[in-house]
Amino acid sequence: MRSKPFLSQRRIYVYNRLQSDVMALTYVVRFNKPAGPLGPQTVRACDNIIRRAHRLYIREPGMPNFTRLFPDEPFTMADLAILVSRLTAAGLMFEERYAHYRAEHLNKAPKRVLAPALDADGFPSKHM
Repeated sequence: MRSKPFLSQRRIYVYNRLQSDVMALTYVVRFNKPAGPLGPQTVRACDNIIRRAHRLYIREPGMPNFTRLFPDEPFTMADLAILVSRLTAAGLMFEERYAHYRAEHLNKAPKRVLAPALDADGFPSKHM
């Protein structure tokens, strides 16, 4: 039995894509503060984010469950703010559960090699 939970590379990519969309929604809700009703494109985008979150978090015990949105149901800015808060909290729980992947990635980061400074003629500079 493993002491640390396993996370495939595919699920890491799915999580990163999901978090980029959640961060975009967070920016809209917290900083832009738009007013008025949400359009059908926004409701469809939120439903796609919910679907991806549900597929990612369904196998995880203790994670929140996200239900799909229907286009004919009203969806207000308050609903969007609650959804963003729940998605952010789920992302933080997911990161805490798989924190050992982030720590291993930071320790195995490749060393950055800087290119040599070049003169106007294209050869390496003698002054470095």
